[in-house]
Amino acid sequence: MAKIDETRAKIIEIASKLFQKFGFEKTSMEDIAKSAHKAKGSIYYHFSSKEELFKTVVTEELDKLKATLMPVINDTTIIEPEKMAQYLYRRMEFLNTAFIYHQALKDEFIKNFDLTQECDMLKEARRNFDLWEREQLTTIMTSGKNNGHIANNIETSAFVDIVVMILKGLEVPFFIKGNYRYYAPTFESLLVNVVQALTFIK
Repeated sequence: MAKIDETRAKIIEIASKLFQKFGFEKTSMEDIAKSAHKAKGSIYYHFSSKEELFKTVVTEELDKLKATLMPVINDTTIIEPEKMAQYLYRRMEFLNTAFIYHQALKDEFIKNFDLTQECDMLKEARRNFDLWEREQLTTIMTSGKNNGHIANNIETSAFVDIVVMILKGLEVPFFIKGNYRYYAPTFESLLVNVVQALTFIK
């Protein structure tokens, strides 16, 4: 079992590097097999298709993002509005270097596939992260209200929805168009306003 897990991890590692360097379209399963020094059949033993392998790589990248955000979420030394701002900033900072996730965002990938199971699997990976993120943001908001650090007049679910919509809307200009560093100072200023908005109690 350990050998199988080791082989699978090696395939994911190699595939991640190739997807990052050449993109999804220009990377074949044969390329991955050669780079991993494995038979092509070995790749298909672990992954039924290139789409499934790509989805696995994206999922692992999103899992790393979760691990990056958890210390902020669990930090009891900062009040919730500041925690929210730190969460949002660290999230976008991480995704700026999450090149596989960038590939998943690109229309070139989605438009070349019908609504197949493989495509749905990739969407599922991103949808699962969305659900996790909404849960974390809701927890921060609820904790802040209970502790008197976030205004009770702010509707939690509506606020979380807006934050998620804004984050998703920023991903194309930030990451696909490569303008994150250009916009980052303004984004930081926006987060200051988020803190002020959350702490304004009527």
